[in-house]
Amino acid sequence: MSGNSIRPQQPRGSRLILLFSDNLSNIYSIYDYNGIYIMIYDPMTPVRSCSGKYSGGVPFMKEISEEEYQEIKNEFDNLARRKENHTFDRTRPTGLFTSRNDKFIVRHGFYGKFEDLLKNHHEIDSSDDELAAAELV
Repeated sequence: MSGNSIRPQQPRGSRLILLFSDNLSNIYSIYDYNGIYIMIYDPMTPVRSCSGKYSGGVPFMKEISEEEYQEIKNEFDNLARRKENHTFDRTRPTGLFTSRNDKFIVRHGFYGKFEDLLKNHHEIDSSDDELAAAELV
């Protein structure tokens, strides 16, 4: 979706399995679509931001491998277990983590590895990934 600001939508028939909202409310979602893992990035936009100026970048939807998903899921599970880093207050800077079985908030500074795993996907490898993911909608 390079150069396109249209927000990607959940593929029909898919199931949300992980969601992460960073300290600036940029949202990463991972869906299971018949064994295919789809990542959607829904960035904050100036229209939705409290400053009226912040943009989290360009939205995208792309397929990720099972290995990439497992790496992200393992780090998610590690964060869920480290309850000493959780908070009940969703103020900035915190990260909101959601799965089918879990919902928790982590203080900023304790989820960098998880965030890095997600941000690795900002660079879309080829337009084929984009087109394949777009066909699922």
